[in-house]
Amino acid sequence: MLLNQELRDSCLILRPTGRIDSMSASQLARVVSEQIEAGIKHIVLDCSDMEFINSSGLRVVLLAGKRLKAVGGGLALACLRDMVREIFEMIGFIALFPTAVDLDDALQQMERTA
Repeated sequence: MLLNQELRDSCLILRPTGRIDSMSASQLARVVSEQIEAGIKHIVLDCSDMEFINSSGLRVVLLAGKRLKAVGGGLALACLRDMVREIFEMIGFIALFPTAVDLDDALQQMERTA
Protein backbone atom coordinates (compact mmCIF):
# COMPACT_ATOMS: atom_id res chain seq x y z
CA MET A 1 0.00 0.00 0.00
CA LEU A 2 1.11 3.50 -0.80
CA LEU A 3 -0.30 6.23 1.42
CA ASN A 4 -0.46 9.79 0.17
CA GLN A 5 -1.29 12.59 2.58
CA GLU A 6 -2.61 16.07 1.91
CA LEU A 7 -3.63 18.77 4.35
CA ARG A 8 -6.46 21.08 3.29
CA ASP A 9 -7.25 23.72 5.85
CA SER A 10 -7.54 21.68 9.05
CA CYS A 11 -8.53 18.40 7.37
CA LEU A 12 -6.10 15.60 6.57
CA ILE A 13 -6.82 13.67 3.39
CA LEU A 14 -5.40 10.15 3.33
CA ARG A 15 -5.25 8.37 -0.03
CA PRO A 16 -4.27 4.73 0.27
CA THR A 17 -3.39 3.04 -3.00
CA GLY A 18 -3.72 -0.72 -3.27
CA ARG A 19 -4.64 -3.04 -0.43
CA ILE A 20 -4.97 -2.33 3.26
CA ASP A 21 -4.28 -5.68 4.84
CA SER A 22 -2.46 -7.14 7.84
CA MET A 23 0.88 -5.99 6.48
CA SER A 24 -0.07 -2.39 5.63
CA ALA A 25 -2.62 -1.61 8.35
CA SER A 26 0.17 -0.81 10.81
CA GLN A 27 1.47 1.91 8.48
CA LEU A 28 -1.99 3.48 8.30
CA ALA A 29 -2.40 3.21 12.08
CA ARG A 30 0.97 4.88 12.67
CA VAL A 31 0.20 7.79 10.33
CA VAL A 32 -3.27 8.32 11.81
CA SER A 33 -1.94 8.20 15.36
CA GLU A 34 0.88 10.64 14.61
CA GLN A 35 -1.49 13.07 12.93
CA ILE A 36 -4.06 12.97 15.74
CA GLU A 37 -1.30 13.51 18.28
CA ALA A 38 -0.14 16.49 16.19
CA GLY A 39 -3.59 18.06 16.50
CA ILE A 40 -5.52 16.83 13.45
CA LYS A 41 -9.22 16.49 14.26
CA HIS A 42 -10.70 15.75 10.83
CA ILE A 43 -9.65 13.03 8.40
CA VAL A 44 -11.08 12.12 5.01
CA LEU A 45 -10.17 8.67 3.78
CA ASP A 46 -10.16 8.97 -0.02
CA CYS A 47 -10.77 5.41 -1.20
CA SER A 48 -10.62 6.08 -4.93
CA ASP A 49 -7.43 4.02 -5.34
CA MET A 50 -8.07 1.50 -2.56
CA GLU A 51 -8.54 -1.98 -3.97
CA PHE A 52 -9.29 -3.91 -0.78
CA ILE A 53 -9.44 -3.57 3.01
CA ASN A 54 -9.42 -6.44 5.48
CA SER A 55 -10.31 -6.65 9.16
CA SER A 56 -6.94 -5.21 10.24
CA GLY A 57 -7.51 -2.12 8.13
CA LEU A 58 -11.12 -1.84 9.22
CA ARG A 59 -9.99 -1.89 12.84
CA VAL A 60 -7.64 1.03 12.14
CA VAL A 61 -10.48 3.01 10.54
CA LEU A 62 -12.83 2.28 13.45
CA LEU A 63 -10.27 3.26 16.09
CA ALA A 64 -9.34 6.40 14.16
CA GLY A 65 -13.01 7.41 14.04
CA LYS A 66 -13.37 6.87 17.78
CA ARG A 67 -10.23 8.84 18.60
CA LEU A 68 -11.27 11.71 16.34
CA LYS A 69 -14.76 11.81 17.83
CA ALA A 70 -13.23 11.94 21.32
CA VAL A 71 -11.35 15.13 20.40
CA GLY A 72 -14.38 16.76 18.78
CA GLY A 73 -13.54 15.79 15.21
CA GLY A 74 -14.52 13.11 12.77
CA LEU A 75 -13.66 10.82 9.90
CA ALA A 76 -15.38 10.65 6.51
CA LEU A 77 -15.12 8.13 3.70
CA ALA A 78 -14.92 9.38 0.12
CA CYS A 79 -14.88 7.90 -3.37
CA LEU A 80 -15.67 4.32 -2.35
CA ARG A 81 -15.10 1.83 -5.15
CA ASP A 82 -17.77 -0.87 -5.48
CA MET A 83 -15.75 -3.67 -3.86
CA VAL A 84 -14.63 -1.48 -0.95
CA ARG A 85 -18.14 -0.04 -0.52
CA GLU A 86 -19.53 -3.58 -0.23
CA ILE A 87 -17.05 -4.36 2.53
CA PHE A 88 -17.92 -1.19 4.46
CA GLU A 89 -21.64 -1.89 3.99
CA MET A 90 -21.39 -5.53 5.12
CA ILE A 91 -19.84 -4.59 8.45
CA GLY A 92 -22.01 -1.52 9.03
CA PHE A 93 -19.37 1.19 8.68
CA ILE A 94 -21.56 3.09 6.22
CA ALA A 95 -23.83 3.89 9.16
CA LEU A 96 -20.90 4.92 11.39
CA PHE A 97 -19.09 7.35 9.12
CA PRO A 98 -20.23 10.03 6.69
CA THR A 99 -19.69 8.89 3.11
CA ALA A 100 -19.30 11.06 0.05
CA VAL A 101 -19.19 10.38 -3.68
CA ASP A 102 -16.32 12.82 -4.13
CA LEU A 103 -13.61 14.51 -2.13
CA ASP A 104 -15.19 17.98 -2.16
CA ASP A 105 -18.40 16.65 -0.63
CA ALA A 106 -16.44 14.83 2.08
CA LEU A 107 -14.48 17.99 2.91
CA GLN A 108 -17.73 19.96 3.18
CA GLN A 109 -19.09 17.34 5.57
CA MET A 110 -15.99 17.68 7.73
CA GLU A 111 -16.35 21.48 7.72
CA ARG A 112 -19.86 21.12 9.11
CA THR A 113 -18.55 19.06 12.04
CA ALA A 114 -15.75 21.53 12.79
